[in-house]
Order: sequence, then structure tokens, then C-alpha cells
Amino acid sequence: MRALLVIPPITDFAAHDMWASPYGLMVIASAFKRYNIDFDILDLLGKDYVRKEYDDGRRRYKRTIIEFPEILKNKSIKRFFAIYGADYDDIDREISGLRADYDLIVLTTAMTYWYYGYKMLYERLRKRYPSALFAAGGIYTSLTYSHSGAVFYDANLFPNDRLDEFDNMISEITGSSFKCFSLPFSEWELPDVESFSYRRYIPVLLTRGCPFRCTYCASKNLVRKSESKDPIRIADWVIEQSEITGIRNVALFDDAFLYKSDMIAKPFLKRITDAKKGLRIHASNGLHPKFIDEEMAYLMKESGFETIRLSLESADEKTMNDTGGKVKRSEYENAIRLLMKCGYNKSELGTYIICGLPFQTPSEVLDSVKYVDDTGGVVYLAEYSPIPGTSLFYEALKVSRYDLTEPLWQNNTLMSYWNPVFDEDVLNGIKAKIITNRKKPTTGFEPVTY
Repeated sequence: MRALLVIPPITDFAAHDMWASPYGLMVIASAFKRYNIDFDILDLLGKDYVRKEYDDGRRRYKRTIIEFPEILKNKSIKRFFAIYGADYDDIDREISGLRADYDLIVLTTAMTYWYYGYKMLYERLRKRYPSALFAAGGIYTSLTYSHSGAVFYDANLFPNDRLDEFDNMISEITGSSFKCFSLPFSEWELPDVESFSYRRYIPVLLTRGCPFRCTYCASKNLVRKSESKDPIRIADWVIEQSEITGIRNVALFDDAFLYKSDMIAKPFLKRITDAKKGLRIHASNGLHPKFIDEEMAYLMKESGFETIRLSLESADEKTMNDTGGKVKRSEYENAIRLLMKCGYNKSELGTYIICGLPFQTPSEVLDSVKYVDDTGGVVYLAEYSPIPGTSLFYEALKVSRYDLTEPLWQNNTLMSYWNPVFDEDVLNGIKAKIITNRKKPTTGFEPVTY
């Protein structure tokens, strides 16, 4: 069997690589190597389509402005819509340079509102390889199965709750038993870092799933059961991969890295610390402040934990409780105190504040911004993205100016266009306040909003 593994370009108003490895596809690549399955990689966000790369592994994609999708036209959107990564000509050239035939073509997906790019790429590949078997998986197929079925017509879809069926398909094609996603998570192949080593960070997923049930988050819908890997095995693997590839940046993908820290995070960080390899750890996913005790704060500092994003979301206690109750103000304050005690400064203690929830007010967000600044953190504003299947999605539908069941409107960049309370002027006022509070300017790469 000969396969092609595909990472599509992004279509959005803004996009950066914040350590966003195609983890599932990298796992498939490792499994294919173990079973001696021949494969190529078509990465349309790869090294040829990056404007700038930073020493911590983050990347700026090539940007090509394109016409708005029909659904978004005439809506007074004051942003440019663009392809990030390979543009139309790049894609056509890449496809024409591929092998003449493939038995299987596998596409990975991420955000639901990037489907415009998935559709454009799929149609080109389908035309070039009419007899190939196509497969698609990832977040988009998992959250909007019916919509993705229309985009990936004639393809086999593998949402997260049906990943074992991917193994069945490969077994049927090859005529031999293939096991990857049908195994317990602890036995999954580790990502093929070497084949993707031009992405200068090692992706780490110690736990799959999240024990919390926040009303704005889709983690519980993407992964029903929380599972974990042996932290010592993963730490040793990270050290080995760093020695092989020379990569020093480590990107944590866990939704709840610090949960059950005595069993998972602490052993992992201790092993990394003891190895003394000068690794740099980045957690762009939010960390839960309630699990940061003195030992954890010390281990974070000693192990080379550089990128910290604490999940506070709101300083309003009612909003905290109504959205999941995962943190209290006292827990956040204690985490800030302990991290500063271990040598971190204010500019390093990024804190996520969410903005634009259906029941929120601008004054609540501004109060949360002030609270974080007074406590000792620095705000990173997360504009609310209405995610299908979450309980808050249905609340957002009630107040929205536009139909949020259309994935393009689920883009967090468009929150101020559908949300009648947080219009552009209000949102820009909040951002201006955050920038004023930042005594140290940002790099310009990492925007205030995500």
C-alpha cells in the first residue's frame, strides 16, 4: 500500500503556528513505519510556506489574501481573509509533483471554520486521484460530522469516537492486522518527530481527554474517556528525540497537564530536569492554577518551563461557577505567588481571560483584566468561539446576529460581528486596556487575542 498524509493550508483572518503539530497524523506516520507501509507527506503548512521561524519553535505562515467566502460577503467585516501556508498556485504545483498514484490519501483537520481550505484542497486531490481511497479525521470531522461529510464527499470519515475504524480500514487494504488507534492510548505509537523535524518542536500528549466539563469547551465531546501514558517513558522519549533531531522545544498538548500531577506531570518534569538537556517547555493550552503547589512551581522553573498560560477565564465568581468551576480566585492568587517565588516574573505569567460569552458583559471582562493585572499576571484575551455540541453554543445561538451553525461564523475572530454586546468598538476598548497594562511590549508575533 502507498499512502499520502496531508496537512491542509489554513483559511482564516489570522493564523500563526503556536506549536500546533498534526499530532494524529504523526502517530499514523509512526504506525505506518512499524508496519512497513510506504507513505509520503504533503504538508502545506511546512517549511516552504513559513515567513519566519522563532527560536522557541513558533512560526509565521506565508499569507495570501483571497476573496471572502460567499457567506461572509456584505457583512461589513473589517478584516482580510487569507490562505495561510501554501496558496492556490503552490497547491497546484505540489500536487502535480506528487506520485502518479496512491492507494490511500489521509487528510487531517483542525478548526471547524477552516473548512473552506479543506474543501478547496480536497477537490483538487480528488480530481488528481479519482481512484484513490480518501480518509479524513480530526476536530472538524468530530464536531461537525454532517457538514464535513458534505465537504469530504466520497471520503471515509474518522471522528475521534471512531478512530478504531481507521485500523479496520488499513487492515482490509493491506490484508494483515493493523493496530494503532484500536489500542489503549497508553500503547499508541509516539509521533514521528523525525519525518516532521522541520517543525522545530516535539509534541507531547501525556493525557488524552479532560476531567473537567467547562460549558464553552469541546474537550469532553472530542474525547469521552480520560487516559494517560507513562510519564517516565514519555520523558525518556522526549530526551531521545531531542538528541536525534537537535530540537530543544517541547510543546505540551494536554488539556489538563497538571491534573493528577503526582502521577503524571511531576514525574515527567523531574525526569526532564534530571536529564539537564536544556529543553524549553511550552504550554499554550491553559494550565489549571489549582494544581500548582510549591513543588510544581519549582519543577516548572527547573525543567525549563518557558510558556505559561494559566486558565482563569474570568475573575467573576458566578461566571467561574456557571462555566465549570475549575478554578477559584484564591487558587489563582496562590499559583501566581508560588510561581513568582520560584523566579518567574509578571510578563511570563500569561493568563487567559475569555471574552464574549453569551451572558457576559464588557464590565465583567474589564474587571477580570484589572484583577489579573493587580494579582501579578498578564492577560491574554481569548475571544469566545461558539463550538457545536457545547452547552453554551445553544445560548450563543439565541443572541447571535447570524447563524452559528455555519462553521465560518464559529471563528473567534468574528465574535464581535455576531455578538450584539461585544461589538468592535467595545472589543477594541478592552484590547486597548490590556495593551496599556502590559508594561513590556509583546513580540508582535503573539497577538492579544487568539
